[in-house]
Amino acid sequence: MSKQMDAGAAKTRPGRAGTLFGVLAALCLAWLCLTSARAQDAQAGPVRPGHVAVELVPSFAVIAPGQGRVLIALRQEIDPGWHTYWKNPGDSGEPTRLDWTLPPGVSAGGILWPAPEPIPVGPLLNHGYKDSVTLLVPLEIGAGLSPGETVRLEAFATWLVCEEICIPEEARLALELPVAAEPVPHPYWGPRLAEAEAALPAPSPWAAGYALAGERLRVWVGAPELAASLSARAVETLHLFPEADGFLAYAAPQSVRLGPEGITIEAQAGYKAGELAAAGAPLPALLTFTDALAGAGPVRHAFDLVAGPAP
Repeated sequence: MSKQMDAGAAKTRPGRAGTLFGVLAALCLAWLCLTSARAQDAQAGPVRPGHVAVELVPSFAVIAPGQGRVLIALRQEIDPGWHTYWKNPGDSGEPTRLDWTLPPGVSAGGILWPAPEPIPVGPLLNHGYKDSVTLLVPLEIGAGLSPGETVRLEAFATWLVCEEICIPEEARLALELPVAAEPVPHPYWGPRLAEAEAALPAPSPWAAGYALAGERLRVWVGAPELAASLSARAVETLHLFPEADGFLAYAAPQSVRLGPEGITIEAQAGYKAGELAAAGAPLPALLTFTDALAGAGPVRHAFDLVAGPAP
């Protein structure tokens, strides 16, 4: 059974169409309608419950006791015209979630989110992924495993996929990995997950701050060398994705100014900007832009930064 929702009503910020309580009620009903899948057995290999095919893939074909950090990924292959969501979905939507069932000696961290793209949906702007996405999760492999055994990793995955309508989907996934004295990288997925990890947003090397002036929010990044090197295309594609909801009006244009002090981004303040600024809350955000390297095609850059409030 599937429950369809209008794309703009999946999870709409205050001030958008519909009431918050109505949105929450619709979401709760939608997720409850799908809970019967929890009773099904976890499945290995690709599973397609609707508009997204999902599977768990490992960086190692064989793991070893005490190996430490190992990457697992949830792969999403998304139907054309549809999208799933980043950790802050923007004006509407819900991020992908994973609920793990793991054997003793194995623990999972949170999703390592790749940079999303801005996705306009009518008057709204969402943050998400089209076509396909690799959502990496670090596992910690403890010393209590024994060579010769096989560990079974299970994850209950839930996500919202939207086009003009939104459909909550889910799958119970499984992956079995043999344990040996020495680990063996996966010949196919190992290099691909390493490539996905290398493409994750990098920590920003620059200081950043923000200030609220009336209904405008200004964010500055102290990167004069970067500002001087950005091409017109990079400036045109530069976008700030706040991790915390309420700082920015997502669908409002973001103006970019380059100068000797670095990069300044200004946009309409979000519905909670005054409250957050008054509390001195930091603004964690993702800064992205696309540029071209000499002799190569377009390259997308992404940096995790934390802007502090102006004194």
